[in-house]
This record gives sequence, C-alpha cells and structure tokens, in this order.
Amino acid sequence: LVYLGLNTMYAFFLYERYGVEGFISIMVRALSIIMISSFVLCIILPDNFVYYDINYDKYVWKGVFTHKNTLGNYSALAILFIISNYKSKNHTMNYIFIVISIMNLLMSNSNTPLIALLGAIVYMIIRKTLKKDILGVVSCISILISYIYMLKYDLIMNILLNFNIIVSDSGRYGIFKSIIDLIKQRLFLGYGIGSCWMEGSYTYNVIYNIFGFNPNSAHNGFLDIVFNIGFIGFGLYIIILMSIVILNKKYCGENYKFTSILIFLLVLSIFESTLSNFKGIYWVIQMFFLFSLCKNNIKSRYQKI
Repeated sequence: LVYLGLNTMYAFFLYERYGVEGFISIMVRALSIIMISSFVLCIILPDNFVYYDINYDKYVWKGVFTHKNTLGNYSALAILFIISNYKSKNHTMNYIFIVISIMNLLMSNSNTPLIALLGAIVYMIIRKTLKKDILGVVSCISILISYIYMLKYDLIMNILLNFNIIVSDSGRYGIFKSIIDLIKQRLFLGYGIGSCWMEGSYTYNVIYNIFGFNPNSAHNGFLDIVFNIGFIGFGLYIIILMSIVILNKKYCGENYKFTSILIFLLVLSIFESTLSNFKGIYWVIQMFFLFSLCKNNIKSRYQKI
C-alpha cells in the first residue's frame, strides 16, 4: 500500500517536473543502461547472468534481473520507449539500443512480452494508417480474453484439439483455478494489496500446499487485482482505466506511439500480473498516463473559458 501511494505521487512528480517528452527521455536513458549492462554481462559472465530453463530445455538470459521474463518485459518496454522518443535526433544510437534490446528479448526466450510488443506495434500501424484510436477496444478485448482464458479454458482447449492444435498453458491454468477458488471466499474486498503472496499468509500456504512452490503472482493482471483488492477495488481500477481510455481518445493527438506502451501493458497482463504491480514501473506508467491526460483535459477546458 505504501508503494502504491509513493509510486502514484512519483508519477505525478514526473509529469509536473518533466512532462511527457521529458519522461520518455528519462525512461530511454534508464532502460538503455539496463539493456546495455544486461547484454554485456550475459556475454562476459554467463555463469552469473544466464541460467538453464527446464521448461524450455535451454539456456536463457536473465540479465541484471532475477528472471528471464523480467528481462523480456523491460527489453520490450525499452524498444517502445525508444520508438516513442520522436524528438530524439540521435538516430544511430537509438538503432543500436533497439538492436541490443531485441537481442536481449530474443535471448531471454520470453514469449509473452514478444507477443505484447507485436500487439503494440500493430496498434501503432493501425493508429497511423487508419487514424483510429483502439485503446478502448484493446482494453475490452484483453479483459474478455482473460475471462475466456481463466473460466472457459476447458472449452477452448476442446475446440483447439478438434483442429489438432495443441497449446501449452505453462501451468497458468492451475494457478488461475486455485486463485479463483480463494477469491470466492473474499469476493468483495480481496486479501489485501500484496499480502496474498506473503510467506506465512493463509493464501500463500494454500497455494504452496497445492503446487509445492509460490508462483508470486496470478499471472494475469486483472485476476491479481481482484485477488488483492476484491471486486470493489477492481471496479475502481476499471474506472481509472476507462478514464485513461476516454481522455486518450480526446487528447492523445500525435502521442499515439507513447500510448502503445499502455497497449503493451494491457496485452502483457493477459498472461502476466503487470497491471497489478503497484510497486514497479508499470504502475508509474499507468498513473503518468492518467495525470498527463487529466492535465490536458483541464487545459482544454480553461482555454474554452
């Protein structure tokens, strides 16, 4: 809860102090340092920054992080922030940073951020060619797919098997099922922000007894929000998300490349708990969107007066 409050204030400070262009520039510099250091360390010190992934039966990069998926997520974010840095005149360095980020993403063998990155790029193409903002459509689709994935999984698998299509859920469905059973016990208020994953808590013990390990998240952003703060909290989050969608449609303008980062987070959250990571950069980005768009709304009303 403290992280939630501090990161919300931090997002407000970043917008008031630097604005959208400044924020993008800061993120590009920070992510570029992370990308370069991860790339170099994985090459010269593989024993410390590369590990064997038993699920994929191969060695994967984790860079300066503890897990390959985190490196994949930040690599995709770096690519999108660099693309969004339209004011930058140092194109050569941008290309180098993008290539390094792509290498980190591919070598991490993290499929989810790759899919989300492609979704964000498709959004940019649609936004530029058709001049249509589809942030609201993507938000609704991500919630719908999450619902189908979690609650209609058996039906979808039977349909795919009829066409001889085999899809692995990477163990996510078992996690979904266990968490949904726990949510039913505290439907409206949830178990508290982050407390459901704390060692020694009731939910931690239940999940650990089922799987023999703690997955650390629900592996779906919307499900994790309900798990943390119940359907009342989820309703409040949907209000925030819809506010961003509505304001973005009115005031986004040529910043659609920046909006692609939110598209990335929404698609990623179908498979990861990105949206509910209140103590990380993901929440800062969401709140930054909200504050910047609200400021545009206030400016627009003031100009009319």
